[in-house]
Amino acid sequence: MGYIRRFDDVKKIQKLSSMELVAYSSGKYKGQTRSRKRLKYWLFQVAKIAISHAEKFKKLHVLYNKAGQSN
Repeated sequence: MGYIRRFDDVKKIQKLSSMELVAYSSGKYKGQTRSRKRLKYWLFQVAKIAISHAEKFKKLHVLYNKAGQSN
């Protein structure tokens, strides 16, 4: 991923990490979706550590899980 401050928009980081899946296709050719599995894995690991060690992230995690369950 490199130096994170080189991204001026969160959407660009999302795109790089393939959190938004993009299908590569052109004309009649329908490509497969690509993702950066290792980057996703490490982002997930960092999030787990943040949730387990920082109270602010723990509260956010609980808040987002409650919001997701109500939909």
